[in-house]
Amino acid sequence: MTALLDELKTRARLRLNAARREDVDSAGVRLRHCLNQVAREVGFAHWEHARAVLGGLATREDDMGTFWHAPR
Repeated sequence: MTALLDELKTRARLRLNAARREDVDSAGVRLRHCLNQVAREVGFAHWEHARAVLGGLATREDDMGTFWHAPR
């Protein structure tokens, strides 16, 4: 599962670097914003939600997001 977390972190870093290259006024863009955005795009509520599920910290009763399946 850490490979999946690493992939999301890489996507977030790439997004942050692209934002810094493209926009002179990107001082407000932070890695945590990019992590939250990437997590939401793959079906989680936010970064901590993705980290808990993909890191094996979530229980059966917890919300697993839509990462593993497409919503109907």
